[in-house]
Amino acid sequence: MVTLHLRFVVSDRDRHGNVRYYFRRKGQKKVRLHGIPGSKEFMDAYALALASGASRPAARRFSRALSYWS
Repeated sequence: MVTLHLRFVVSDRDRHGNVRYYFRRKGQKKVRLHGIPGSKEFMDAYALALASGASRPAARRFSRALSYWS
């Protein structure tokens, strides 16, 4: 069996014991990657997630209440 190491891919185990795969870049939300790792469906979802966040970093959001403390 081959181990596949993809950048920004993390796995989590849900409460039922199923392993879920997500695309997670620093400062951005996790995006669920459907399919079995290495399958066409999974690799298409990975390529889409990789291309979508490459152009710009996520904007930081602060509430108005926090701005008064500075």
